[in-house]
Amino acid sequence: MAIPKRGEYLSALRELEPNVYKFGERIDDVTTQPATRRTVESHALACDAADDSELADLYTTTSTLSGETIARWNSLMRSAEDLIGNMRVKRQNFRRCGTCTGAICVGWNAQNVMWAVTHDMDRALGTDDQRRLERWILSAERRGLTVAGALTDAEGDRSLKPSQQPDPDTLLRVTEVRDDGIVLRGAGDLPAARRRLR
Repeated sequence: MAIPKRGEYLSALRELEPNVYKFGERIDDVTTQPATRRTVESHALACDAADDSELADLYTTTSTLSGETIARWNSLMRSAEDLIGNMRVKRQNFRRCGTCTGAICVGWNAQNVMWAVTHDMDRALGTDDQRRLERWILSAERRGLTVAGALTDAEGDRSLKPSQQPDPDTLLRVTEVRDDGIVLRGAGDLPAARRRLR
């Protein structure tokens, strides 16, 4: 299994010839352009840590799918120890680069959420999506990918606080607290306009 080294990671990004734009201008090299290089550097620092004898135990783990040593950010979290490892590597990464990074935070979590969701979908719909996802995860492990994710709220007016938005439904909010749960409304709410969570 591949655990990416800094140089390999940066070279792979340069070879992609990305179609990335910022403020209407094309970014030809995400490794050097000021709008993207800080994120790239934070991922490169994680690659450095996985290759550092003092940090490797934190930034690498054993795949529950293949039994091979992999970059921790490609792993499935299946135990309390895995969750603690997730928390520890993120804390260390915050100390090293001062921020959350797409692959070490959101991309990793998204992969684990998709694992749970595909399990439920397969059971409810008779699909085979988790097996397909497993093949993809094994490929990501083997190639040592850093798979970034992104979070944002609905647009709204970013100069205003959530409570000041002209349309309160631009953000998800609690509209009612009940003995049996809460009622949510707004963007991010699932298909129904209102959904009770327990």
